Amino acid sequence: MKKLSLIFLLFISTAFSQLRVGLDVSRTSDISVKWMGMEEGEKGSPDGMGLTLGYEKTLLLSLIGVGAEYNLSVGGGDDHADEGDDHDHDHGDGDDHDDEGGVGGPGNFAFVYGVAKLPVGFPMVRGIVRLGTTLAHQEEGLKGGLSYGLGVRVKPPILPVGVEAHYTMHNFEPDNTDFPSGAEVSASYSSVNLTVTYKF
Repeated sequence: MKKLSLIFLLFISTAFSQLRVGLDVSRTSDISVKWMGMEEGEKGSPDGMGLTLGYEKTLLLSLIGVGAEYNLSVGGGDDHADEGDDHDHDHGDGDDHDDEGGVGGPGNFAFVYGVAKLPVGFPMVRGIVRLGTTLAHQEEGLKGGLSYGLGVRVKPPILPVGVEAHYTMHNFEPDNTDFPSGAEVSASYSSVNLTVTYKF
């Protein structure tokens, strides 16, 4: 019995760390406002590009773990800062804005999550499920919300380097003080991300 307990403790204590660097190859921001029977929204690809820096800790043969990821918006800072003024001036030209395709994103934010990496029947390949919360910067008028994602991981058994592809949906709660009383506001940021990982 003691041997079994020792083996079990050794099994669950075998943990691995992982450094992660990624790039959002596709990303979409979506915000909608419903008020007095009317609905208005804005959806499109944010200016600039998105980078991710993260760290994970896994155990149980890397089947489950926890992680933290910082999403950094690069190249669209000036446009994002002027989004409010531009939007006010072009409020009546919604069609032209949609044609341009560039919209303001949520800026920089963090993602704290639990993760499961499950075998899918192919060598070196695992399916990934992530569930957690997004932590947004309060000065941008956003609060964090429930976030989730699905992905796939490919890693040779000997090399410490692997590659992951993810689809992640981040939900935000905008500061309702910027909107009329009684308005229903929702905001989200979704991305397809390619990440290189280093396991140690």
